[in-house]
Amino acid sequence: IPIAHAKSVIRRQKKQEGFDILPTSDFGSGSDDEGEMFGTAEAAVANSGNKRRQRIIDNCRLYRASNNDEAGQTSSGNHRTMKSMKDVIRAVRNNLNASGSGLGPVDTSSARFMSIRSTQTMTSHTMIRNIKTRKPSFALRVLVQERFAEIIAIEVAGYHSSIEIKDHTLSVTIDSLYETADKWFIPRRARKAFRSVAFEVLYFVGEHGLITRGADALYELTPFEFHGLFSSLVAAMGDADTMEGWLESTDTLALVDLHRSQTDMAMQDDRHTIT
Repeated sequence: IPIAHAKSVIRRQKKQEGFDILPTSDFGSGSDDEGEMFGTAEAAVANSGNKRRQRIIDNCRLYRASNNDEAGQTSSGNHRTMKSMKDVIRAVRNNLNASGSGLGPVDTSSARFMSIRSTQTMTSHTMIRNIKTRKPSFALRVLVQERFAEIIAIEVAGYHSSIEIKDHTLSVTIDSLYETADKWFIPRRARKAFRSVAFEVLYFVGEHGLITRGADALYELTPFEFHGLFSSLVAAMGDADTMEGWLESTDTLALVDLHRSQTDMAMQDDRHTIT
């Protein structure tokens, strides 16, 4: 994990800003102007809300704008930009399928970038010794995020135990989160991040979209927005060996529970269309 990324995660944990980290852009000023918080409490709340709304709008447009600029500077007519997370997942899976069938490029920079296997290493410093582990590749991180998105959309959304509204506080309880973490063999060190990300996804995307459209409600986000939701969970999963092992151990379960649920949703949509 890059040192800059680790420091960024630590800073955000210290700030305890909750969902406010979601729309924060790395391309922005990066400044938290505490001076603007002086004044009345009402003005501070309104100002914070306006900033949050604007950052969400900016981040929604940020990746699309950068992709349009790149497309305009590219002479190739068949250049395809990745405007949504669905485009990224499709590109990764197409590359994996091509590599598996022997039709794809074998040793190019793009093939190595989109490969699930990584040869890069990272060093973890401990009091006793330095431990070298394999750094997860871009494609591996995408597949891990894809599976977590499906788990949250199909096995978390809609299964809340209780909702309590008291004054200005909304409390949501999902007792099944612990059972879900056990069922999907989520590593202990990543379970707190899983619970946090699950709530953030429900708040950011909405329960209705997750139930009616499944993980597609998340895949319609820009890659920047999607990564903002799942980055802490991916970081908590650890190295490439842990991620690869987790994907392999849950492949059958995903095929039975997740993909079957998506197929059932598609069949129900077809029935409604016919009738």
